[in-house]
Amino acid sequence: LEACRNERDKLAAASASAMPTARATVDAAATAASPDLEAAAAALGHPVELDDLTEIEGIGEKVEELCHGIGIRTWSDLAAIEVSLLRTMLSEAGARYKVHDPTTWPEQAALLADGDWNGFRTYTERLRGGVDSS
Repeated sequence: LEACRNERDKLAAASASAMPTARATVDAAATAASPDLEAAAAALGHPVELDDLTEIEGIGEKVEELCHGIGIRTWSDLAAIEVSLLRTMLSEAGARYKVHDPTTWPEQAALLADGDWNGFRTYTERLRGGVDSS
């Protein structure tokens, strides 16, 4: 997982140097507005915990632990990550994790981070194991 952390840090440094003002604006907006979890529960039909990565179709508890291990702790973190880094993380975690396809995870996370519960529900209804089946 060290390679994942290094790649994440390199991408973060490149992104931060390219857009420091934009990053500060996004961070401030994320801090100011927390998603309405009651509305999430109503739309999704079950209680939702803020930044619970297992809400993402295709992510279970073990994969969530891997994400936490490389610094992905929130929906916003996951929404901002490159799919290639997620693939590297899964590959380095061993054969049992290579079956996961993280292609849709950042998009799902972005919908959750934005509080777009209906959009998330509609999007995930067509997913199987995190993979778009349409």
